[in-house]
This record gives sequence, structure tokens and C-alpha cells, in this order.
Amino acid sequence: FSPAFFSKMAVPLFLAVSGALLLGREGDTRYHYKKRVSRSILLLIFGSAVYYVSDRFLLGREWLPEDLFYTVIGPGIKYHLWFLYLYVCFQISVPLLQAMVQNLSDSGFLILFFFGQLERSRNLIEFLLTGRMDIVNAYIRPSWMASSVVLFPCLGYYLDQKVKEK
Repeated sequence: FSPAFFSKMAVPLFLAVSGALLLGREGDTRYHYKKRVSRSILLLIFGSAVYYVSDRFLLGREWLPEDLFYTVIGPGIKYHLWFLYLYVCFQISVPLLQAMVQNLSDSGFLILFFFGQLERSRNLIEFLLTGRMDIVNAYIRPSWMASSVVLFPCLGYYLDQKVKEK
């Protein structure tokens, strides 16, 4: 194993643990958005601002206020802050995921995990079978199930509930 193997596991594991801890809670959606989502967005803005200022000092670039906005939400984002963007999306999705997983049967979870993994492996499967990729019509693919924001937190919640049952 290389050290990269463990770093690739970190984000899915974090999302699974977050799903186990947050998706089983009963709570006020307004409170969630006011506290957790706003904190996540502020953290993202702060991190982007730190990089914006450091770029200006280290690279001697011009100070333009609109560049900060572009740095936070535009294609000029710092690629290594991708995790913060994913976390904001996860926090925004928590109330919807709570409603979904708290009412999903075991067979519903199995369907979610099966099609989520199938979609995550789609390019490899298509390539192995046909030698080409992206041949399946995008409109019939359940790509939302394969999203890290959905799949890993739901998996964490499901495993947590199964452990609690035993």
C-alpha cells in the first residue's frame, strides 16, 4: 500500500462518520442552516480569503475586491480547497438526507448502494465491456446516487444503525 491509498480514504470516511452522527438526529432545519451551513460557508470564505491575501503578497498581484468573490465561487478557486466546497454541499443536503434515510428500508438502502456503486464504476465497466466510455445516455443514469455527498453519509448512517441494532 502507498500512503496515497490512505489519503484517498479520508474524505469518504469523514463523510460516512458525519452521516452516522448527523443523519440520525432530529432537529430544526432552520437552526441547521443558520448554524452549521452558515459556519461552513464562513469557513470556506475565510480559507479562500487567506489564499487570496497570500497570493497578493507572495505573487505581487493587484488587489481587486471582485477577485476575492471570483476566488471563492469562480473557476479561479484554489483546487486544494475542494473539500470545503464538498462539505458545504453536504451541510446543505443534511436535512434532505435525514428525511430520506430515516424513512428508507433495508432494501431501499441496498438499492441506493448498488446503483450508487454501479454509477461510480460505470466508466470502468463500459470500458471493459466495449472499449469506450460514456456510451450510456446521461438521462438514464442515477448519477445523484453516486455523489459523495449522498452515498458515503448514507452508508455511514446505515452502518451506524445496523451496529446499534446488535
